[in-house]
Amino acid sequence: MLVRRDAFNLAGEFSTAEHAHDFMDWYGHAQDRGLREYHIPEVHYERRIHSTNDGVLRKSEQTRNYFGSLKRMLDRRREAETSST
Repeated sequence: MLVRRDAFNLAGEFSTAEHAHDFMDWYGHAQDRGLREYHIPEVHYERRIHSTNDGVLRKSEQTRNYFGSLKRMLDRRREAETSST
């Protein structure tokens, strides 16, 4: 992902509360602040996940952090929706 400095600053710094999924939390803030994104149609990188990976989603504690980050993002959006009505 490439991000312009002004867009990064608008979304804010990475959270230090949940180190396992700090990017996902930042990305949720970026979306909430209306930053645009563009997906290129070509595949430039592939990630292969297999039984010997030591990736984030294979560790149960980090998986809980992942879902916790998703919940916080949804909670922020729900709160914003109810406060705007």
